[in-house]
Amino acid sequence: MDGCVTSGFHGTPHRWTVGRAVSHGCVRLFEEDIQSLYRLVKIGTPLKVLP
Repeated sequence: MDGCVTSGFHGTPHRWTVGRAVSHGCVRLFEEDIQSLYRLVKIGTPLKVLP
């Protein structure tokens, strides 16, 4: 989306949306996966998303 400069990683209860382009660049994960990721990564950790 024009002007959008950030992306997010978040869980979704709508499993059919994981892996689909249905938002403004966010990476949708299964709820159980985002919970695991949350325990492993500190807020503010820099990351690089590769295609």
